[in-house]
Amino acid sequence: MISFRNKKVDIDLSNKCTLECPMCARQELKKLNKKVPGGDMSIEDFEKVCDYYGSDEEGISLCGPISDPIFNPNFIEILKVAYRKNKKVYISTAATSKKKDLYWYEKAFDANPNATWIFGLDGLPDKSWVYRINQDSDLIFDAMKLCVNKGLDTVWQYLVFGYNENDIDDAKKVADKNNINLVITHTSRYWSDLYRPTKEIVKKTIKEEMKVFKPKCLSGDRPAYISATGQVLPCCWVDKPTEDLLSTDKVLSKLNIKELNINNIKNIEEIYEHKVYIKFYNDLKNQSKDCSSFCRSKCSTTTTNIKERYGKLSRKS
Repeated sequence: MISFRNKKVDIDLSNKCTLECPMCARQELKKLNKKVPGGDMSIEDFEKVCDYYGSDEEGISLCGPISDPIFNPNFIEILKVAYRKNKKVYISTAATSKKKDLYWYEKAFDANPNATWIFGLDGLPDKSWVYRINQDSDLIFDAMKLCVNKGLDTVWQYLVFGYNENDIDDAKKVADKNNINLVITHTSRYWSDLYRPTKEIVKKTIKEEMKVFKPKCLSGDRPAYISATGQVLPCCWVDKPTEDLLSTDKVLSKLNIKELNINNIKNIEEIYEHKVYIKFYNDLKNQSKDCSSFCRSKCSTTTTNIKERYGKLSRKS
């Protein structure tokens, strides 16, 4: 049996988000008149996560494809659980709410002093809202500065678009001034040519051809994933609500059963000891003909973002 104990995991902690980012799966679901699946992870289920996944090096990533983790009503208590169990946690957030002011962020920061916060702010505050529709960018920026001042690891994630590509140097200066770790990410989330960057460094084709089938879930290059519905999955790629792979793919659909849902088990071991998962991972390991064609395609040729890092983590000594 393949074990993922103490390995990294990605979690969709909720199914809620106030943003309307054009390239998000939420917008695709909206066009199809479909509801965003799932709900809020309970504290009890998060305890199960901490008892199995994560370590000082790997960590637990609260970064879901369809939600922002701060909208789970148990969010602050969940941070406390991770801190109590000595599990490193990474929070990726970009959404804002009128109900969550700087005082709320301060309580969240205090709940887990060891957490790393990754703020999605695409450019300076006066422009980030162009892609992050409905974002209170000034609040995100102020929260990011407060996070630094509280001594937590703080990351500014900056997606490059045509409207903000000329502001990168200014962002570097702001990051240096505020001791923030700035991550410049060249992405492919261009919903219109109007927003496509024009500078050569951004136009560079980002493609990595892999000559052999190398399952990323086995190599550790892609962490396990727990969806907003509670389903424990090999990675977030297989949970594509717009394509409904968990219903249509003859191999992946076998993973979409109640026995592999975190709500229905006492501990995570039960899931990986289930015969369905044992066969699934053995087929991947042995590159059997029974492997999912989706997995074979996704882990043989892939497109990867290029990142540039500036500055140092802001944790105070």
